[in-house]
Amino acid sequence: MLPFAIISNTNILPEPEKFDRPIQAQYRNFMVLIGDSLYGMGSNNYGQLGTGNTTAQLSLTLCKTGVKKFFLGTSGTIIVGLDDKIYWAGRNTCFPQAGTKLSWFDVTSLFASVQVNSNNLYDCQIGESIRIITTDGRFIYTGRNGYGECGVSTTPVDTLSVSEVSNIFKISATIDCTHLISSDGTAYFCGLNAYGESGLNHKDKITSITYVTSNVKEISTSYNSTQWFKNDGTVWCSGYNLYGQLANGNNTSIQIITLNTSIPTLDTSFPIIVTNDLGNASGVGPMLLSNNSSLRHSGINSVGNIGRGNIGGPAQTTLYTLSLTEIGGYDNIKGIAKHAYGTFVLTSDNRLFACGGNSESIFGILPNGGSKVSTMTLMEGMPWY
Repeated sequence: MLPFAIISNTNILPEPEKFDRPIQAQYRNFMVLIGDSLYGMGSNNYGQLGTGNTTAQLSLTLCKTGVKKFFLGTSGTIIVGLDDKIYWAGRNTCFPQAGTKLSWFDVTSLFASVQVNSNNLYDCQIGESIRIITTDGRFIYTGRNGYGECGVSTTPVDTLSVSEVSNIFKISATIDCTHLISSDGTAYFCGLNAYGESGLNHKDKITSITYVTSNVKEISTSYNSTQWFKNDGTVWCSGYNLYGQLANGNNTSIQIITLNTSIPTLDTSFPIIVTNDLGNASGVGPMLLSNNSSLRHSGINSVGNIGRGNIGGPAQTTLYTLSLTEIGGYDNIKGIAKHAYGTFVLTSDNRLFACGGNSESIFGILPNGGSKVSTMTLMEGMPWY
């Protein structure tokens, strides 16, 4: 069963949940951790798969063994090993201190310079910049910072640096913007705001960490679109919505945080688990919402990525509930992920299911080599089967 965090409304940070993202998908990449073996496929133009080259991988390839947890980004990947070392592969722009590395490079000492280690590294979002939160609530960043996504003007940040904000226990991000949630449920934003994804009723970039709303439990975001999930079960949204990715029943973009009346109040006695997409593919529909024993999402369906049984057709502007019969039911779900071309579910017995797949893009092919699969389908022939 999917684990969840207990949310505290005090200034005491909640106990961090165990690593519960064994599958991750970002824009044109997909990774899965089976035991301590990390497999990956898709785009590799910055060496983010750690395979020693920049060749795209069209099937799941063993990237590294001895892995405890990982954080897949669009420009790089960070791994925590069973040896308690931290490793990097990817582009120098987002990690200037480490530089471009095509094979796994030990950055343990760089992280130690800001008192981050394998035990307190809690979450990491890697786009044009690297943004990290620790188990003690610190926000740490480095990279290009071209739109202020680090919360400090738009000047490049060449070294890992610690923000003045504290008590941060969750982060959600895209390539160029950052959402933070503090231990008391306060939500903040900084970075690119081209369609009002900040919820602050304008489209100007925001270069300092700015208050948005309160009582927030989770945030789901993709390029230019945001959804805030509150502790009272309500869902709020803002940003780009041409493909119905806000799941509010229409395809009109909005730039102020707005109550989503198309989503009934969620049952907060169940875990609320959502996915994000760091990529820059507007229209993906970031949310894969796990709650109340169901799995639901919205957005573009050009390659069958909604899983509703057809290819193309109108975008899904309200939440579509995926069938979990073949998967073995909600309680058999181990991990969920979604990117520009596919929707993925990993079961407790390590079977991988997916729908979508873009045959026109070598990066969008599903793990079994298929494309345009319109229902959740078992991926046969995975290397760990």
